[in-house]
Amino acid sequence: MIEAMVSMLLASMLIIGAMYMSSRSLVAQRDMRLQEIVIDQLRAVLVSNQSGGSDICSASPQVTLPDGETLAVTVLGCGVETVVNINGINVADVPAPISLSVESDKLGGTVRVGSTWATM
Repeated sequence: MIEAMVSMLLASMLIIGAMYMSSRSLVAQRDMRLQEIVIDQLRAVLVSNQSGGSDICSASPQVTLPDGETLAVTVLGCGVETVVNINGINVADVPAPISLSVESDKLGGTVRVGSTWATM
């Protein structure tokens, strides 16, 4: 009888562990899907800015999550220019690369598209 109770306890611990792992994987999958949606929207904003459809430096872009919540986008690199040396030739007024980022607990932290001088 005691052996049966011990085996039931061990089996229940294994089942609880498996349920916990599957719930964590579902949460991770949801976070990755939300990140994918936000990255697609940020890329669309960058393409629209490049093609002249919008000016992300003067407007405040936003992204929308599937539940309808809108998140503000942080734009880095607007109006920043520098001098770059290429093979000994100085090229002036080179615009900085643009980086877009969104921060939310729903996304698991910060999602960034593009690069900045610091990351290059």
